Amino acid sequence: MKELDCVFLGRPNLDVISDEKGSGSVVTVCDLVPLLISRPVFTNKDLWSETTLTPNPVVNRDGGVYDSIPYSWGVRIDEEDDLLPLRAQEVKKQVFDMCSICKGNPGVAFLAALKNVLDIEVTGLFIEVMDEYGGDKGGIVLGAGAVVARNGQGEQYRMPRGNVRTSKDLRALPSFQPFTDSIKAQERLVQRLEADREGEVGTVICHLDEVVGLSRTLGLPIMAPQGLVERVCEDGVLTNEPMRLTAPARFRQHEEDEDEDEDEEIDEDIEKVWTIYNPLEFLSMSQVQKRDLLRASGVRSLPRPREGVVALDAVLADLMDAAVRREFTRLSADLEAAAKHTGKTNMNSLRTADVQEDGVDRASLLRRMGKALDEGDVELATKLREEFAFKTSLRADPTQEQGAYDPYLDQDEWYMENRRKAMAPKTKN
Repeated sequence: MKELDCVFLGRPNLDVISDEKGSGSVVTVCDLVPLLISRPVFTNKDLWSETTLTPNPVVNRDGGVYDSIPYSWGVRIDEEDDLLPLRAQEVKKQVFDMCSICKGNPGVAFLAALKNVLDIEVTGLFIEVMDEYGGDKGGIVLGAGAVVARNGQGEQYRMPRGNVRTSKDLRALPSFQPFTDSIKAQERLVQRLEADREGEVGTVICHLDEVVGLSRTLGLPIMAPQGLVERVCEDGVLTNEPMRLTAPARFRQHEEDEDEDEDEEIDEDIEKVWTIYNPLEFLSMSQVQKRDLLRASGVRSLPRPREGVVALDAVLADLMDAAVRREFTRLSADLEAAAKHTGKTNMNSLRTADVQEDGVDRASLLRRMGKALDEGDVELATKLREEFAFKTSLRADPTQEQGAYDPYLDQDEWYMENRRKAMAPKTKN
């Protein structure tokens, strides 16, 4: 059994109650929110010496605050768009080089590097629901984040006194994702970084122990929505004796267990994002269904509920078949336009795109399949789906647009057609 450290968050005002047995006073704290952490908090003075150079754990860790900082803020506006990912990576390396080895509190070195390279400061800290049903046995997963501001805007957005005081204020801010995505198609990565470059403030993702360390370093409170506190809080008594807790599923942090096999096989029978060829299926899914589908497709870090359905659809779109993604984007735009016109969301109002009756490319086959379904011709739709699936099997990566990679990686159609015929069951005369 793996033991985890636990940090308890409580309200600033504590009720002190004297022990009736005269053994001293104890402090009873109501509404404690337990944060189970799998790594030591970087402000622990027993671990980080003031006199010895040590590797900085903040910048030597994936998927946390270091990876989430909007490094495109440090790229000049006149830089060529195609070079934006490279320039942002260079800025990220500058921060790493400045604080990767440090003495004392690693958070101080990291925050100083952010200020020197990007003129960024952390102005707020918070915890939130990271995933509603992603924990063991379907429990909720708690996550953490920070508000960052640049160009002297820190005081304006300092929590909880500034412009960010409520969960609604947090949802209105741009949300920056960890910049570790090297497999994303170049065009979509550039689009994301261009969007990140706008604005003076936003939220970044932190690990739970990181937000505790930043709180101790900066003297900032960790904010939490009242509804979340009421949902997960526990009553507790603080004493000088260490406590042992079992870890309820709803409190478990969503981090990989190093003792488990990281290459855990995914059941091939479960539907994945890229195996769904009808874009209407995505449009009819609830947010819970979309999250379940992404988990089944191997996505370990989902957009947080605060970020809304748009962020969820963006992750889905990255994993969709390219032809399905184009049709999904078109239908989503039609649905949004219809909702603005009528004030209602009506799937029946979606129009079928004009298609060539004899089109044999994947996009045409997909639209012909949708038209056949609209007309109730299931037999034709099934035949077109089989043809679409066959042409998809030729692609080395059907989730990328045509021309995004070397076409020689794809299979030759004549070869696969002959192979399909050879593998077909023999008919008896």
